[in-house]
Amino acid sequence: MGDSTLEAINRFYDLVDKGVATVDHAFNRGKDLADKQHARRAKREVIDAEASEAPPKAPKASAPSTAAVIHKPRFYIAESIVSGSTIFVVTDGGNARTECSTREFAEKILRALEVAS
Repeated sequence: MGDSTLEAINRFYDLVDKGVATVDHAFNRGKDLADKQHARRAKREVIDAEASEAPPKAPKASAPSTAAVIHKPRFYIAESIVSGSTIFVVTDGGNARTECSTREFAEKILRALEVAS
């Protein structure tokens, strides 16, 4: 067989491979998307319940503001694993935090804090 025959066979198989890849992509597009979404949901934020480091403070403004702004703290629940057991931490992301052993109790505290603030 000559070089032109081998080149023709290679082009034919390249065309077949490209067609198979296109069909595979079309049929598995939903599965690939579901796998990506599952991987994104599987990431969980775990906080260290032993950390006591304060968050960095924002720089102070040089000129005082004439408008009064009331900043309402936003509390949320974060799950944390400590010594193999799960605790639920109600926090505002700063120094305010409390640890709860059940999610129901953490939700009660969260509702109370939202009503009080």
